[in-house]
Amino acid sequence: MAENTDKDKKAENNSKYSGLYYVSSEYDYKMFTEIQEIIDNPGNKCNYVRAIKAKKYLLDWIMGKTKDINEKSSLKTRIYMILHNMNEIPKCKTCGKDFNVDIVNRTSGFSVFCGPACANRDKDIRRKIANTNT
Repeated sequence: MAENTDKDKKAENNSKYSGLYYVSSEYDYKMFTEIQEIIDNPGNKCNYVRAIKAKKYLLDWIMGKTKDINEKSSLKTRIYMILHNMNEIPKCKTCGKDFNVDIVNRTSGFSVFCGPACANRDKDIRRKIANTNT
């Protein structure tokens, strides 16, 4: 049986990170999984941001990896984007403008519209309203 060559090991490592925008090395993978573990810890359910801020190396890694995101973005937003493999903040579905630089919450993520006016102009929303009122 042939031994794994360096080329085989490199290909194996690259496949482990494939599809993860912010993860390109073993160190990145370690940081990524540590963030997931902190968030998944039931004791950190409400205070996972505080738990991550307490670990300066994690905070530095997150800020470094998300330096191209809007500078007004919160740490919570940056963490969400890393964990959901997003490299830019979404735009309003109706008008296409950048909007809310913060996530709604860690499970639902970003809003779809920049505000009620755009939501009310959306075809799907208008159709749902019309169907409800019939």
